[in-house]
Amino acid sequence: MKSWSNRGIMGLGALIVFIAVLLIVGVTGIILLTSGGSLQQKSQLKAMEGKKGVSSGLEVVSIIGTNAHPTDSTPHQLENLHMMVRLLPGTISLNLNTTLIYIEGRDFQQTTVFNSSCSSECSSSSTHSYMVYYLKEGTHYEAGYVNLGDVAKLSIRTNPIREDEDIKIHIIPPHGPQTVIKFQTPLTMVDRRITVWPTS
Repeated sequence: MKSWSNRGIMGLGALIVFIAVLLIVGVTGIILLTSGGSLQQKSQLKAMEGKKGVSSGLEVVSIIGTNAHPTDSTPHQLENLHMMVRLLPGTISLNLNTTLIYIEGRDFQQTTVFNSSCSSECSSSSTHSYMVYYLKEGTHYEAGYVNLGDVAKLSIRTNPIREDEDIKIHIIPPHGPQTVIKFQTPLTMVDRRITVWPTS
């Protein structure tokens, strides 16, 4: 009888050890799954942050000012700026809906937001907004964005810009560095279209 009792106690002890091992394995598995999911979430967040950190680099090819002719409504002053732009290689698309253009003149500051796209050349009627006309649509063209392959013209109605005036333009995307252009208008402006940047 004693031998059977000892065997029963040993069997019960082995069962307890087996259950304890199963519990440890189960808890370890849960911890590994939880930490794995947490690491995956962290890596996804870092990837998203990294993507946001990529520059929406915009190259300004040229800037033309208009309406400075003596018979225009603002003689010897620029009334509109038309910026030809494209993306720099290796940068992400630029969402114009969240991109500001800030202009500093001799005695004015002007902030403009995106208004809409044009099917032909156009000018904004407000000094608080700018419009875009696509000179060339790339393979990933989307209205309201500048993607690789696009060549766009951003048209801004400005506060009057006078002769021999220093101008600074900031193109400010929602993330990444801004594009800053500085130029000085000519001493005399009498043409309807004047290239103000780049200057020769």
